[in-house]
Amino acid sequence: MDSEFENVPLLERKAIVEVLVLWSDGKINALEVLVWASKFHDLISVDKMYYEDYEGEKQNSVSLEVLTKLDNLDMDLVLKEDIPKMLEFLKTPLGEFDRGYKVWTAYLDQINYTNRQKQLRGNPLYSKFCNE
Repeated sequence: MDSEFENVPLLERKAIVEVLVLWSDGKINALEVLVWASKFHDLISVDKMYYEDYEGEKQNSVSLEVLTKLDNLDMDLVLKEDIPKMLEFLKTPLGEFDRGYKVWTAYLDQINYTNRQKQLRGNPLYSKFCNE
């Protein structure tokens, strides 16, 4: 572990999984997920927390990718139906970020965002990101 992070709390993948399962089960809603993700993303951006799964020269992290997506879930039109793919990505073994990321981005690329915008126009959380 880098000495700069010795006393900094760690965000583990299992914490993200727990939030996704709560959302999937209807125990929390999208706004609560967004607030949770924003809190942790803000801590990480000011080096008050870090991810357990940084790897490679570029410091790639599955946790970072998923948390960033959740931190932008309103803008990125993330829905409960995306949870299985996020959970699958979070199961990517350490050292296999590139493979997992390729599968993850292929999933994101196939989403019909025009349909999502139409679907979410009336939802206050997403509506400002939905074109008329």
